[in-house]
Amino acid sequence: MLKEARILVIGAGEMGRAAIMHVADAGVGVIGIADYARTEIDEDAPDRIYTSGNFNKFKAQSAAEQIREKYDECVVNCHNISITRLNIVPLVSSYDIVVDCSDN
Repeated sequence: MLKEARILVIGAGEMGRAAIMHVADAGVGVIGIADYARTEIDEDAPDRIYTSGNFNKFKAQSAAEQIREKYDECVVNCHNISITRLNIVPLVSSYDIVVDCSDN
């Protein structure tokens, strides 16, 4: 059942990283990750998706790469965009569940 689900996680910061990993661990078939920010090194982060090797990449792209490496059966859609009232409806309409991990 989860393998057929399409889940969008908005925000790939600390809270979003945890949600993305849990969604992937659960066996969701399609994960969308939306975040426009770039990575920074955070040595205190409990779940290190971001390392010096992906410094200054888009957070969504860095998270997507790690999910693809660990879960090759999972489809990951990367959305390097800022969510606005103009693009939210077309974006979320292709997902079954949306998890809001944005910070504003």
